[in-house]
Amino acid sequence: MNPTSTLRLRTLTAGLAVAWAVLAVVLSLAGLVSPESRMQAPFNDSRLGGFAIIEWLHPSAEGSGLEIGDRLLEVDGRPYAKLHVRDGIADDAVESVTYLVEKRDGERVSATVAPVPVEETRTPVSRAFHVLLLCVAAIYMVTSGVVWWLKPGREGSWALVLFSSSVAVQLATTLHADSILWADARLAINIPFMGAAVFHLVTTYPLEPPWVERHHRLHTLPYAAAAGLAALALLSAPLGVPANLSWALSFLFTVVLYTASIAILGVERKRHGAGPMK
Repeated sequence: MNPTSTLRLRTLTAGLAVAWAVLAVVLSLAGLVSPESRMQAPFNDSRLGGFAIIEWLHPSAEGSGLEIGDRLLEVDGRPYAKLHVRDGIADDAVESVTYLVEKRDGERVSATVAPVPVEETRTPVSRAFHVLLLCVAAIYMVTSGVVWWLKPGREGSWALVLFSSSVAVQLATTLHADSILWADARLAINIPFMGAAVFHLVTTYPLEPPWVERHHRLHTLPYAAAAGLAALALLSAPLGVPANLSWALSFLFTVVLYTASIAILGVERKRHGAGPMK
């Protein structure tokens, strides 16, 4: 690929990544400041690695069998991680909902609880933390934008924009995901791409490892795998793949790439000694 085509590709993909992050921040902010007048599960959960973990319980759910730290598996027999709360729980006519959760010791428990008004699930602390996460997401985006402006089209600048955008999406969508439009679908897409982006960044800046210099297209392999995993997560139902399996594969893929990236940094630092990386 000639330099002009390379620059166009990097500019296009960087622009798409920034737009992806901006969309996440806007939708997250909308869910925070303009909650709908509707019913919701009597708890707040955070989506980490595709898993929904209870982080706060409404007083009405105390003693029901649900506890903070429980992993939510199903709601009325449907996979929780793939279900947006608007699809039924928000119905005012629903009097009770049954959740299947997994305790920290691996025990699975069913609990039936009544939905509560969404306004009662937004505590001052959770709102403040939500705002903090949005501020951190904005810092990532601004920082990568400044670097791109100073060094437009450079490999390192490009990698930083892709990585920062994926992190911003994760930060903006993790908390109060049940009130954010398309949260599950966007997380399913974002998680594996975040892993690919960190691998790209670490093997680009501050120096490319020799094996990357010799095989420069290696950067595309994690992105191709991430695209496949994102498609699997989104199409798990029609394909007959368990939703939890597709989310687990995406999370494992990202963890492996993060771990590999840390190892690469350590190896390169040791190899260069007191050189440029130090």
